[in-house]
Amino acid sequence: MFDTMLIGKKIAELRKRKNMTQPELADEMGVSFQAVSNWERGNSMPDISKLSELAEILGTSVDDLLGKKNPVVEKIAKNEEPDFGNVSREELTEAAEISKPHIVEEMAKKVNGKDIVLLLPFLGEEYIAKLANEAYSEGRDISVYLPFLDESDADALFSRAIADGRENIAIFLPFASDKKLAEAAAAYKKAGKDVMPFLPFLDDETVRTLASDALKSGGLTAALPYLAFLDNGDAESIAERILHKKADNE
Repeated sequence: MFDTMLIGKKIAELRKRKNMTQPELADEMGVSFQAVSNWERGNSMPDISKLSELAEILGTSVDDLLGKKNPVVEKIAKNEEPDFGNVSREELTEAAEISKPHIVEEMAKKVNGKDIVLLLPFLGEEYIAKLANEAYSEGRDISVYLPFLDESDADALFSRAIADGRENIAIFLPFASDKKLAEAAAAYKKAGKDVMPFLPFLDDETVRTLASDALKSGGLTAALPYLAFLDNGDAESIAERILHKKADNE
């Protein structure tokens, strides 16, 4: 990762060597005075599209400005295409960190499939949803996309998986909305399917309803698996009924 404090000191040092003020550098770069001030204090980094121009104004190279060599950053800064098949994961991540989302999108189109996960924190939710849906349609693993999806997009993919009869729906459970989880769990219960995987992710009301249904249809034994996922009051109520039943049988 880039050391923003060291880069900031480098920018300030080179600016002073050029006998320039922060406002003058800002005018040359077409940015605000506050932007230059934040760069020099290490609060932020110049955007990758500004690095080549900044280095030229300050009389240095992009590598020297950043304090390390990164071929991805160097190429993109010069508006050239990097050789994505010959870069390290660290170089790719560093470039994404200082790139705007539309540049990261272009990077995502060219990187190896296994490296896409490195770029996800820097992509917009809409584009990630597009990638996730493409992966789903092609039968590829979509689990890496789910933590970065908007809840509505996660719900939509979850619905597709249920409608398509996909077996591995467990990957969706931590990311789906309470409403969608409740609907899916109720549908699974009605179809006689196992709802146990849903329980850690369901809201209290839904678990209570499922436990009540199990109690009515299968008795106290059927309700036992729900105890650990009920709130204390509901769990104690069912536990007491189980104990009373056992006592009556004895």
